Amino acid sequence: SYFTDDDSDALILTATYTFNGGGSLPIPGGIFTLPSPLNIKATSNSLADVGMYVISISVSDSLLSVSSSFTLDVTNSAPRMIGSILDSTAS
Repeated sequence: SYFTDDDSDALILTATYTFNGGGSLPIPGGIFTLPSPLNIKATSNSLADVGMYVISISVSDSLLSVSSSFTLDVTNSAPRMIGSILDSTAS
């Protein structure tokens, strides 16, 4: 629903990313999976993956192409409390 071709050519989708200004890498790869077209999932448990990602999507009909990109900033959040700690007495 995001891309169409007026003369009904088959479309080829390519997804890539750069990390902190480095070279272009394919998706799926790295911390990214591609469970379905235009559904990119990022998974990471490593501080090494914190940084700025530029995700690029290109669609081609083998003669012409169009592309778009967006930025994803992966951060490391501080730990947070999810419950209450109550006062207690020990004897």
